[in-house]
Amino acid sequence: MNPPGSIIVYVCCAEGSELSDARIRRCAGLYVESGGLGPSGSRKFASKDTPRIYRPDGGKPRFEPGTGIHFSVSHSGGYWICAVSTREVGADIQKKTADYQRKIAERFHPDEYRHLTDNGFADFFGVWAAKESYVKFTGQGIGEGFGEFSVVENGRIAGKVNGASLIPISFHDDGYCLYVCSADDNFMACKPYCHLL
Repeated sequence: MNPPGSIIVYVCCAEGSELSDARIRRCAGLYVESGGLGPSGSRKFASKDTPRIYRPDGGKPRFEPGTGIHFSVSHSGGYWICAVSTREVGADIQKKTADYQRKIAERFHPDEYRHLTDNGFADFFGVWAAKESYVKFTGQGIGEGFGEFSVVENGRIAGKVNGASLIPISFHDDGYCLYVCSADDNFMACKPYCHLL
């Protein structure tokens, strides 16, 4: 059993639909079974018939109000991930490839671009995954404003951006980088982990 409020990252092969509602519902069900909502929240979630996922104004996908569960989905290379929590959450996974790093980094904040050029782009995928986890957390997405904030501070990827926690997650495949973003100051106590589906 996981403590209520934990953040769990579920991982599976990226085959099939990238944003499969059925797959997201399965992750939410596993989260409830693990104790993530606590006893009263689990009863509340179980009383709903398969919660509907909606995309308000084309924004971040969510469960219908009242479920008490938040999620964030990402996919890259051969993996699909879904971070689930009782709090707003953002997650991103990036496959480490040599393609387009400089071109993508040109959309980053000037401090990030300077940091990357200073270290030979060694932190590129960490910066990218941290930035994407943050914009998924806020719901703003990658678009206008992606270069207006920096996840780099004092020559490294920061632990926070605009008050939100950025946490690198250990991943079983070294060819990937995974970050989760949450507003919870006690995020480290949640001990997020990956569960292979």
